[in-house]
Amino acid sequence: MDQSAIDKLANEAFVHVVDLPPPEREAYLTDRCTPAVRERVRSLLARHEAHADWLTTRPLDLPPAALLADTAAVIGDEPSLVGTTLDHFTITRRIGEGGMSVVYLAEDTKLERPVALKILRQGFGFSEVAIARFRREAMTVAQLHHPAIVPVYDVGHTQGVHYLVMEFIDGPTLAGVIDACRRDTPHHAQEREWQRTQASLIAEIADALEHAHRAEVIHRDIKPNNIMIDPSGTARLTDFGIARNRRFDRMTRTGQLAGTVAYMSPEQARGLRREIDHRTDVYSLGATLYELLTLRCPFEGDSVEDVREQVVHKPPRPLSQVNPAIPRDLQTICLKALDKDPDHRYQTASQVASDLRSWLDDRPILARPPGVARRVRQWTRDHRGPVAVASILFLLALVAALAIGLQTLARAGLTPVAFGTTLPDAMLWVQPLDAVRGTPTGPPIVRAVGPRTRVRLDAGLYLFRAEAGRQRLEAIRYVPTAEDRFDFREEIDRRDEPFVVALDRGPHAVDRTRMVQIAGGVFTTSSHPFATEPITIRMPPFWIDKTEVTNGAYKAFVDATDHPLPYHWRNEEPGLVYDPALAERPVVGVTLDDAAAYAAWAGKRLPTEWEWEYAMRQPGDRLYPWSTPPDWVVAPPPPAPRRGGAQIEWSNLLAAYAAATVDAGDDRGVATPLGILHANTNVSEITASVETEGALVSVVRGGSFRGVPAETPLTRRHTFRWGTSSVHRGFRCVATFR
Repeated sequence: MDQSAIDKLANEAFVHVVDLPPPEREAYLTDRCTPAVRERVRSLLARHEAHADWLTTRPLDLPPAALLADTAAVIGDEPSLVGTTLDHFTITRRIGEGGMSVVYLAEDTKLERPVALKILRQGFGFSEVAIARFRREAMTVAQLHHPAIVPVYDVGHTQGVHYLVMEFIDGPTLAGVIDACRRDTPHHAQEREWQRTQASLIAEIADALEHAHRAEVIHRDIKPNNIMIDPSGTARLTDFGIARNRRFDRMTRTGQLAGTVAYMSPEQARGLRREIDHRTDVYSLGATLYELLTLRCPFEGDSVEDVREQVVHKPPRPLSQVNPAIPRDLQTICLKALDKDPDHRYQTASQVASDLRSWLDDRPILARPPGVARRVRQWTRDHRGPVAVASILFLLALVAALAIGLQTLARAGLTPVAFGTTLPDAMLWVQPLDAVRGTPTGPPIVRAVGPRTRVRLDAGLYLFRAEAGRQRLEAIRYVPTAEDRFDFREEIDRRDEPFVVALDRGPHAVDRTRMVQIAGGVFTTSSHPFATEPITIRMPPFWIDKTEVTNGAYKAFVDATDHPLPYHWRNEEPGLVYDPALAERPVVGVTLDDAAAYAAWAGKRLPTEWEWEYAMRQPGDRLYPWSTPPDWVVAPPPPAPRRGGAQIEWSNLLAAYAAATVDAGDDRGVATPLGILHANTNVSEITASVETEGALVSVVRGGSFRGVPAETPLTRRHTFRWGTSSVHRGFRCVATFR
């Protein structure tokens, strides 16, 4: 293999492993690379780590020219493009660089304006992954429109060079501002005017981050180098090169360590991908504010690993100990953003901006310093040695007591629950419900200011609610025990993961013209198989969909959210793919979790089985939708599909589904008097209700194309195993409005 081929393979491998923790990185190199490629990648990694060390331990007194020279020595020589022309951009000078790219000032000869050209380094121009990441940055920024975010004008490829065209900001970065102040006028950091200016700049960046977070973009590399000050004095956020974009990001891997360590959140530094959300940007923003106010990073050390250990395990030194002139409320804001625990930080970037502007306006802030209990925990964690030795007997006794308590909790079957919403500044509620009736058994047991909270709950049925102003999102979900947490579709054991309830609403409003309003009343039913006497339930008013959720509507949901596709849309077997010709048919092949996720996105929820039955039997407590059945509902069902081995083949089931179902909006004479369609035809419908006698199962109501409608009363119910799906099960949604 010649050297050019080795270099190409090494660059490709470098892009794959650069963000992995060392053990995973070494395993990849050992398994996937030849010795020659492996050695070349290790050489690139060594240079990259040296560059990272330089970023983290930036000398305090080195002038910018020396810093730039030091960077070039670490990264290696890159052929200069100054004086060349790419398409209609004439490059005039080099203005910055990073690990994988170089930034030039250029003249746009068509529009006669200066622009910044971000050029992918030559060594990565043959790496498909590096190119895809480079283009992803452009796609991410293109969907963001905020005055504090530097826009991308264009993306291109010419003469073997990949480039992004961005607005040119003729001003310094915050890192440059900090270096200049540290070097020339360190006393400015003690002046109130400096503190007010920096607080205002960070509030502007917090606004930009809030905009990005609402577009499901997490920056993941907030630091002074990525914040510029334009000629008007406005802060501008740039460099979304390692941002995570939920809408089309497929390139983030478990265990990834991306960002600059000195400004990383603890969850980033530990490589805990599942725990990284928009609050990681809040932490990094706090680290940036800390450095602006004290002229020092929250954590400094001799190496990347030293700084990483401090980020994960050590609290930052109080700002007032570094700069006694820092006002108490400003210190409180900064340290709350820097809390190790994401649940104790500001929960949104807008909350950071709000408190900073309150401080600027001499109004009370919402943040409060940690309580005594949290300070004690932090102190005992950071003061080991003689104090720990003197306390060891007490601690052993305490650990024993805690162990007994944890065993008690385990026996009680408490399940960790992660509950969140996309509604900004929402109030979160969790209320226990009677598992059979679906009605409240008491007041809410959890109240929290959103958008996220984590709780431990007994297994049972709960109402989860998020409220913000006049907006309300709800879900009725059964919280299972750890033993019930198995994903049968993906064959994944989820017992060690929190049960997730996400009220993530889409951008559209609920169309009530497609729903039917159901008046409240008292409802008595004998449908429950384990009830020894009729069940009487007082029903509040609610709304229910006229039709089942269609394939087209569900396709829009998965396209917008990247939710997993139904099994039969995955194209893993011939014919198993989404069929646009069936867009108006009811969606099938979804699990209870799938249905609940769609309902939340649609601004609705799944009905309990009693809400479903109560709505379908109105008015008059009828057993069938019709007064006189149409001829077709008494016909026998289509013949059962052929069996392939022990199971019916999905392709055969889908053929029967396509032949026997009708469009969800097709009346065919089977609407209830209130106008609800297909209560006992087309597909049976998943509800939020479950049965816990024996194995955990979900309750389905109504009939399907596999039965005879005339023989399927509205009291029909059956069950299916938690986490499974079927070709004859769909769902519809309900909603309650304020």
